[in-house]
Amino acid sequence: MRETSLREIHAACVRMIRADYGGDDQSHTRDGTQIAFRDKLGIRDFPAGNEMPFEAAWSPDGAVCVARARISELLTLGELASPIRILPTP
Repeated sequence: MRETSLREIHAACVRMIRADYGGDDQSHTRDGTQIAFRDKLGIRDFPAGNEMPFEAAWSPDGAVCVARARISELLTLGELASPIRILPTP
């Protein structure tokens, strides 16, 4: 298994914070929107009592799995699905 660099983790975090689902530098969030996140390295875990539903899993290139758009008034799942590249089938 390939190690993930901190540069890649940082890039994924920037995509996540901006809700840049397609990795195209388009933000789909609003200033002040609260998010909860954790990482696979154990650097950050969800805060105790986190009630926020899962939104997406992120990579340096954008979202790799999306359950819901962060702010549906800005972007629906249908709108989100259309411009994003199709992921290869394993």
